[in-house]
Amino acid sequence: MEQVVTEFLTFLKETRQMKENTVKSYERDVKSFLSFSCCNSFETWEETGNSFPEYIEQLKRCNRSASTISRNIASLRCFFRYLKGKNLLQKDPSKGQKYERLPAQEESYEALLTTDEVDRLISLSKTEDIKGYRDCAILETLYATGLKVGDFLNLTISDLHLKEGYLTVTADGHTRYVPLYKGALTAIRNYLKHSRKYLISKPGTDVLFLNQNGLPLSRQGLWKLLKTYAQKAGISKELTPHLFRRSMAMHLVENGADLSVVQELLGHKNIELTKRYVKNFKPKIISDYTRYHPKSHPGDA
Repeated sequence: MEQVVTEFLTFLKETRQMKENTVKSYERDVKSFLSFSCCNSFETWEETGNSFPEYIEQLKRCNRSASTISRNIASLRCFFRYLKGKNLLQKDPSKGQKYERLPAQEESYEALLTTDEVDRLISLSKTEDIKGYRDCAILETLYATGLKVGDFLNLTISDLHLKEGYLTVTADGHTRYVPLYKGALTAIRNYLKHSRKYLISKPGTDVLFLNQNGLPLSRQGLWKLLKTYAQKAGISKELTPHLFRRSMAMHLVENGADLSVVQELLGHKNIELTKRYVKNFKPKIISDYTRYHPKSHPGDA
């Protein structure tokens, strides 16, 4: 089975010309499904494929998000079509299956990070040691840029333009410029001076953020780091790079940034997506009015 999965991933890269991050998502979804099938002792591709509906139900029982379930369905349908094309399956087990469209989960304003929480996280990372300098640079850069996790982890030394106050991000063949505020610039400079050069294990490595072993920081490593700081800061929200991204966008709008500016910073092609990011925004004057006006409370006529 492993050989078939490897060949499928190669097909996605070379024939379908999918992006590396997309291929990795497909790989995780397919391997998760196969692990589920193996636990149920399915030995043939036909038996494995037939467990597809049960697997999707399992994801629902585990309270996976709507977007995660939808992505799994798309990944596995693509995989089944590939298997069928290779005559490993007689029929596509996902064909004809109908799934109720799950409502996208709206992120409430309260679910985002507050500026006080961001300050608390960053303050906790400010320890003058190798790890502290690195962690502070990671948190400051996440909040300064609002980058997608893939773009963040792919940052290189070559992308930094600290003297000019920005970094560059290249995606889909386009390069955009992302400004850095003073605190982020200082944190990155400190990391380069006091941390990265001691972490690096492979001379010539251009990747910006490294793990404790001197290798490029992984998604799992970043998630673990964020979880640790959330616990230290007493923040119960699930701290992810995407939460930093959404929170940064909301804070910009709260402080008067035009939506088109936020769109450019986030790299959104369509401003409708940017609008979704700040859908629950209400100017502070509205929330203050609702809170303090004597006639704004329930029951007041």
